[in-house]
Amino acid sequence: MSEPVAYINVEKRELEWAKLTRWETPTTVKMDKVPLYTAPPTGAKLFTQTEFDEALTMAKAEIMAVAIETTKTAIMIEREACATLADNCINIEKLGEVIRNRIPSQRN
Repeated sequence: MSEPVAYINVEKRELEWAKLTRWETPTTVKMDKVPLYTAPPTGAKLFTQTEFDEALTMAKAEIMAVAIETTKTAIMIEREACATLADNCINIEKLGEVIRNRIPSQRN
């Protein structure tokens, strides 16, 4: 007598194969349509990598230019404030200390 190919599992109410079994029958599955390509949203502008890199380089240059100008302005404002302190200083020996303590929150 040969070994059985399958058993009925009464608890699970299903057929279990005795050995690894392979079905070779054609199978058809009904699925919703899946788009292979989705068009970009209308109005969106797409860039090539080269265009993106060029735009990024320009943006970085603009940011650096603004940072440099902002720093120059801050230095000019600080210089003017120190000059005003010097103009109003009564005791020249304490001028350095007055300038250093002008903005206490910036001291270490």
